[in-house]
Amino acid sequence: MGYYSTFELEIRHLHSGDVVVESLSEKIIEKFRSENEFAEYCLRPNGLSDGESKWYESEDDLRDLSKGYPELLFVLLGLGEDHERWVTYANNGKSYTEDAKIKITYPKFSIDKL
Repeated sequence: MGYYSTFELEIRHLHSGDVVVESLSEKIIEKFRSENEFAEYCLRPNGLSDGESKWYESEDDLRDLSKGYPELLFVLLGLGEDHERWVTYANNGKSYTEDAKIKITYPKFSIDKL
């Protein structure tokens, strides 16, 4: 048994928030995947999910990865089997996780659409 989730990893510049160029991002993720069996199983080289998996130590692993890149922000998006969503942020050996706040809005009624 266990809790299955899907994961997506983005790498951003810490101060600007801009996404790191794809070639650098893929190089970092590929290195991460080669050193961490869970990252290898859970992530593709581009950081997208490789299907449902169990990765209970994802925050610890991301925190460790971030120590080697203090100028970058690692953003791991998670989606659980019960549709729970969360995000983990890691930079320079520090991290935190927060649940997603989802707001559903419906468009106003329009008589013209009838």
